[in-house]
Amino acid sequence: MTDQRQQNAELLAAIRDLPAAIRDLTAAVRDLTAKIDGKPSPLFSNAPAVARLAAVLLRLSEDNAVVQASQKALAELAGLAEVTVQGLLRDLQRDGIVETGYGSVTIVRRDGLNKIWTGHEGKARDA
Repeated sequence: MTDQRQQNAELLAAIRDLPAAIRDLTAAVRDLTAKIDGKPSPLFSNAPAVARLAAVLLRLSEDNAVVQASQKALAELAGLAEVTVQGLLRDLQRDGIVETGYGSVTIVRRDGLNKIWTGHEGKARDA
């Protein structure tokens, strides 16, 4: 019975560490993808929050209009707080760039997201 308790304790410890491990893995995949794409990672750039979210939505959407991801997942990918992503999505929806649904974001105006991201890049080059 002692072995079973030890195994249970080890399993619980591993489960508690899982969110941090997922964050680390997500960051590693994001960085590797940035290197492969030749594009800067939005998380480690000096981009404003809205530009980082735009970059994540553009990358996840590829040619699709719908991004199947929770606001929490988008926040982790963009390196933002979930509440920040909620506010930014509300602003983008108000501007007619995206529509939000449960666990998804529909890109209505891809050019709007591109303008947000490329506008940031231009400011970074000019600085």
